[in-house]
Amino acid sequence: MGNSEAEDAASVGISLPPAPACPFMVFAHAEPGDKEALQGQFSRIHVCRRFILLL
Repeated sequence: MGNSEAEDAASVGISLPPAPACPFMVFAHAEPGDKEALQGQFSRIHVCRRFILLL
């Protein structure tokens, strides 16, 4: 733990492209309980509660 993404990638034999220079949008699915963890990684998080179905 504590390795950079580049070090992790190199340890399994892959190379990563350079990080984007400008902001971009991503649409992804995640569990509603992961919101706090995702907020630590991304500047903006939106949880669409319209389609949440908790079983």
